[in-house]
Amino acid sequence: MQLRWKNEESFTTQVEYLASMKKLLGIVVLGFFLSANLLADDYTISDNSTSTNGGNTIDGSDSLTLNSGVTITTSGANEGIDASGGSNTINQLGNISTSGTGGYGIRLQGDSNTLDVLGTITTSGAQGFGIFLSSSDSNTITQSGKVKTTSHTSRLYMMQNSENNNITQSGDLESTGVKYSHGYYLDNADSNTITQTGNITTAGSTQRSHGYFFDDVSDASGSDNNTITQKGDITLTENNNKAYYFELGDSNSITQSGNITTSGTNGHGYHFFSNSDNNTITLTGAISVSGTNAKVIKVESGNDNNTLVLSEEPTITGSLDLGSEDFIISLSCNLKKDLTIEIENKTNMSVTDNLCGNDRYEILDSSSNADADNSETDGYLRIYGEDLDINSHNKKYRTEIFLSKLKNIFNAVSNDKEQIVFDTNQKRNGIYKNDLSGVVGYFNQNETIENTSKSLFMGYAKQNATFDNGEFSGTKNMVLGYKQDIEVKKFKGSIIPIVGISYNNFKDLETEANQIKEEKHYSQFAGINFMVEKQKIINENNSLTLEIQSTFGIHRLPKYVTNFTEGDLSVDDAIDQVLRVGFSAKYSKIFKNGFVLEPYAGLSYNNTLSNDVEIIADGENKEAGHVMNGVLAKHAGLSLTKHTDNISFSFNFEHGDQNGLKENTFGISFSKKFQKIIKENNKLKKLAKDVLKENAVKDDLIIQLIKENQKLKTENKIFKKKLD
Repeated sequence: MQLRWKNEESFTTQVEYLASMKKLLGIVVLGFFLSANLLADDYTISDNSTSTNGGNTIDGSDSLTLNSGVTITTSGANEGIDASGGSNTINQLGNISTSGTGGYGIRLQGDSNTLDVLGTITTSGAQGFGIFLSSSDSNTITQSGKVKTTSHTSRLYMMQNSENNNITQSGDLESTGVKYSHGYYLDNADSNTITQTGNITTAGSTQRSHGYFFDDVSDASGSDNNTITQKGDITLTENNNKAYYFELGDSNSITQSGNITTSGTNGHGYHFFSNSDNNTITLTGAISVSGTNAKVIKVESGNDNNTLVLSEEPTITGSLDLGSEDFIISLSCNLKKDLTIEIENKTNMSVTDNLCGNDRYEILDSSSNADADNSETDGYLRIYGEDLDINSHNKKYRTEIFLSKLKNIFNAVSNDKEQIVFDTNQKRNGIYKNDLSGVVGYFNQNETIENTSKSLFMGYAKQNATFDNGEFSGTKNMVLGYKQDIEVKKFKGSIIPIVGISYNNFKDLETEANQIKEEKHYSQFAGINFMVEKQKIINENNSLTLEIQSTFGIHRLPKYVTNFTEGDLSVDDAIDQVLRVGFSAKYSKIFKNGFVLEPYAGLSYNNTLSNDVEIIADGENKEAGHVMNGVLAKHAGLSLTKHTDNISFSFNFEHGDQNGLKENTFGISFSKKFQKIIKENNKLKKLAKDVLKENAVKDDLIIQLIKENQKLKTENKIFKKKLD
């Protein structure tokens, strides 16, 4: 369709009309935004006040800041802070104190507000709720300050007809009112999320004052689908006070890692009173009840399909009364301790077995006899969930300790001495200390061929790693290898392969019973070291040497099983693989007296190339991850040597730090020249013995000759007499 204008004048009139309408629309839109900005107010209360909101009105999209050190104090039915309209932001840095009946600390009546409570809230009037959510949904509340109420019917949190709120409570909640002063009162409050890391205490000396109360006064539909994470403690000292009281609430989820302690008569941990089904309690913390008729869990008639999940290391002090109702106890795979739970009216109880490994359970009657069909009214649930509590430090640090052994052996044979003795002490604070000592000696040198030479050597090393928790890893090692030196143009290098055998003594610890078991076996290892260096001659007596060195090692360990009282520890066979790549610089100075001083320093990269150690503890997989994974180490040292025609002496001290592993190494060596003197002396001794022996033979011959001569003289005289 096409628009046609009768004439040019008509067209101009239409254009002007459209332009005017556009301006009018712009004015309307601008007015809308201006009015919105005018309605959103920002208030800061910097002086003490006796009026709600410091005399300001919070009615939607406003912000209010109560400065630190400032207090709002009200009397009568006046709130400290009252917000309506929704989308308000309230930052309470200062304090709030109310004293009148119905004088709430803070009331939220709209939705999607943000409330941050850093200061304290104190109310002293009846029905003086600390924080009141009245038909207020989707709020975000962060409470790190303390909230306290002191009169009756003064709930610390009153949540009425409010949904989808997110509350993070790290500050404490305390009520001292004589009755009906609960920590959280949920009245037709659904799908809220509460994270409690602070503590809750109530008094309620004449009537009930619970930690959490699930109710619905308005329409009896209940407070349902709430998620509560209790990391802090709930402590109740008066009669009839319960940590959790279900009068009307379904499908709520409670995860309790904190503690519940009650000491009053009928002071139950969890009380399912009426019309509350399908709630789930996940217990990893502790529940202790000590008052008369107090139960850890109390189930009244008409409450079905509620579940207690036992996980990790829960503690239960007191009994359960399940009221012969349908109740589920679920046993988690990660349950780590033995439990014996006394249960009354248990016939409709069911047990969900998610235990792992060798863990198991049994149902017993009141005399602790087997009750497999759960037919007896009262009895016990006994759970054998005790894990082998092992730290496995001697597995986690195994490659770190092995690489230390290789490094010190290679450093010893790199010194080109006929024999070297070394001693190393390492310490990782709070974990272990490692003592390594040994000796390495060369056989006769092989002849040099072109630019290479080979030297065969043998060594012995003893290594003891003692862990602070009582574990132990000791090895005695024999090693055989050879060193091949290479010199090409301006570079020198070496290749050192070794093979060895270890006699191992491991001590494993089960921490729960503090039981130590010893395992002894043989293992094999091999390694190879590559080194390249370049020396820069500064002058006749000074030089600088740069060196790159790498080490690769493998260690084959057999599988073994250790039998603890709580179960068996099985350590799988493994081939540990380690790698070390390092760089160092060494400065050499020759003194006139013949001593050579060599300070040096360097860095290295140390890594484990093999998989984690596979451990089966009482039927459960418990891998021990290697601690040495791509860590840097630094070292610095000092070497002092002196060479003469008769003796060559070398002393070395080195300090290292590998990601918290402190190391001190001491080494001393004697060269071939000293050994040569000993050999020459031995030859002279032997020659002297031979000369003495020959002289003795000569003396015997002379004596025999004298005797023969004397004999001839005697015979000659006899012969002459016969002639005469």
